[in-house]
Amino acid sequence: MIRKATENATLRAKQIAESTGKTVGAPVSARVGVFQIRPLHSQSVSARGISDATSIEKEIVSTVHMSFLIE
Repeated sequence: MIRKATENATLRAKQIAESTGKTVGAPVSARVGVFQIRPLHSQSVSARGISDATSIEKEIVSTVHMSFLIE
């Protein structure tokens, strides 16, 4: 899951950089936010994260913050 989020962050950074005529260089930093383990289709979030125990079917949401060198 974290790998997919990191790949997505890199893709988004490349798309933004391309629109300005730049390219994305090496990552400078990366950090993962709290995990929100919540029932399907829930919009609940918490600064401390959520660990739902009320349903079997769940979705897991987290945010990856990445910084890249721009060339």
